[in-house]
Amino acid sequence: MVFAATTPPPFTEEDEIDFYEQLQDELAASENQVHALVMEKANNRTIFTHQRQIMLESAKSAMQTKYTLYSNFYQTPSIQSPQVRRILLNIFQSDEVTTDDLQNLQSAVIQWQRRKKETP
Repeated sequence: MVFAATTPPPFTEEDEIDFYEQLQDELAASENQVHALVMEKANNRTIFTHQRQIMLESAKSAMQTKYTLYSNFYQTPSIQSPQVRRILLNIFQSDEVTTDDLQNLQSAVIQWQRRKKETP
């Protein structure tokens, strides 16, 4: 059985606004996670272990990376790619951002750019 290649529906301005709102919600969740860990560390009644310190530093790093990605991809043409959007959203929904995540995102952007050049 052969399936015809289907093109995704156009990505409208409203879709774009919704997508950025999703990313902003995920950024807020990252901020809340960092804030909760900072408050836990500041609480003199709890013992803030080395493991919790690592979690705090990891959460801060992930949040900073997500803010950088948000600013780098905000209103860029590559956001038209469903694959780029999917990878970005997966990164934003994750507690950790790995180099593999970033490499996959970069590859998706490069593939999208190549397809755009090939398509008149």
